[in-house]
Amino acid sequence: MNSYLKWAGSKRIILQHILSSINYYEPDVFIEPFCGALNVGANVDCDIKIINDINSDLMNLHALVKINPQDLIESTKEYFERGIESYKDIREEFNNYDRMDVKKAAMFLYLNRHCFNGLCRYNKNGNFNVPVGSYDKVYLPEKEILDYHKKLANCIAFNNMDFQMCFDLAKHNPEYDRRKIVFYCDSPYVPLTSDFNYSAEGFTIDDQKRLARLAEECDHTVIISNHDTPVTRELYKNATKIISFPVQRTISSKGGKREKVKELLAFYER
Repeated sequence: MNSYLKWAGSKRIILQHILSSINYYEPDVFIEPFCGALNVGANVDCDIKIINDINSDLMNLHALVKINPQDLIESTKEYFERGIESYKDIREEFNNYDRMDVKKAAMFLYLNRHCFNGLCRYNKNGNFNVPVGSYDKVYLPEKEILDYHKKLANCIAFNNMDFQMCFDLAKHNPEYDRRKIVFYCDSPYVPLTSDFNYSAEGFTIDDQKRLARLAEECDHTVIISNHDTPVTRELYKNATKIISFPVQRTISSKGGKREKVKELLAFYER
């Protein structure tokens, strides 16, 4: 099942490969500290799911898909009816709107479907700054929203916090002591450019090192995705195993030819 979001870095293309890697461990609890478009989290087969992302706009939207999809759809329709020519006005309205509610989520979904290639990027002031895309017609993913609503029935938490707190949650909760937990960490990748900020705060090399250390110290199985580079090979040198595979790059400001890049999965098995 595909996500209702367009998302740069989406795992849709290699989803079955990732799902088979996770399901191999037969988790009772699945924890995803960097959920993104929820391509993985919505499709994992387990009893309990805990979903997190540092992006508060994204988590507000995901939570509303679970608890109030019809209101979200109706509110989003109003923005879609204004068309692609209203993109800059709606982006400005979104950046000046402070409440996390259905209206904010509807604007975020409008921006996601109308912006360039599903990028989610903020400037240093925390403002969404992705330019408009070039589309003849933009699809409102009503069916996908309702499908995801059903898939998220066993998601017990939508958290908006630093990824380390997800590891702390598993460590300090006695309820999980006898359960088989698997983490899947699709963190912002080691960057190929220096100006990309997925959240307003960005994700630094120190964050990458912190994630690798947490995976090493965790009492549960952790799987991490990233680019396959000398930097990531050094980061994950203590992993139980690493597998590498080519992936078609989906972002290209010049259009036309898409490059293949290598990605990896690092496994810290318990």
